[in-house]
Amino acid sequence: MLPEQCQFIVLAGVNKCGTSSLAYALKKHPNIYLANGKEPAFFVEDRFFDSQGKVNEVDLSNYHFYVYKFFESVTHYLDASTIYSGFPKCMKRIMEYRSDAKIVIVFRNPINRAYSAWWHFASDGKSEKHSFHDAIINEAKYCMEAKDLGYSLRSYVSRGFYSNTIRMIWRYFDKSQVLPIKFESMVANKQETLNSIFNFIGVEQVELEFGHKLKSAYPCPMSDEDKEYLKYVYEYSIKDLERMLSWDCSDWLST
Repeated sequence: MLPEQCQFIVLAGVNKCGTSSLAYALKKHPNIYLANGKEPAFFVEDRFFDSQGKVNEVDLSNYHFYVYKFFESVTHYLDASTIYSGFPKCMKRIMEYRSDAKIVIVFRNPINRAYSAWWHFASDGKSEKHSFHDAIINEAKYCMEAKDLGYSLRSYVSRGFYSNTIRMIWRYFDKSQVLPIKFESMVANKQETLNSIFNFIGVEQVELEFGHKLKSAYPCPMSDEDKEYLKYVYEYSIKDLERMLSWDCSDWLST
């Protein structure tokens, strides 16, 4: 277990919502340590846990290696693993590990996020061989055929039902321990977003730059047909999220 004085922070997703840029910006803060780089994905690995969700102390010592090595300078330990928001078992395990954990999660227009996730795999011509249209229409079939956790990352559509995601997180953590961030606001107001996180986790506000460019355009645009299909698919979930978080997400449906 991490010492009580060491705050545990989880950047739980969602993938393709600027989390890499955010994680590496937070890493520059003198009191924040980014665990083993980005995506250690420790809490998704069944082999580290028993049937009750308890973690083996040997595995914990491996997970903690860098924290203990630099403990004197580390007050806030950041695990940035976007896969956690896709699995209820991860939130349960994190809660069992540190019930006082702070959860940060970024939500992006789910239509654009779906395309960005697909492009991430399709751009190399090898990892994703289905067209975007085929991938989103037949997602359930392809996920059922998948043999490893990679299917979660290729859940282009299902990862965009954010109201379900936030409900799942709130099931294990008090709302005061969860900071949802709107991607589009983060892009427009980077330092303001960082300051809100610093206040949330209790560290000094410092000016930092994002380490990666936040992408918004792609060489091959999404078809109007696929946009309209995804607007129909996501409309209820988007409006549900607006009610839950008191957000205005009308821009997501007017894309």
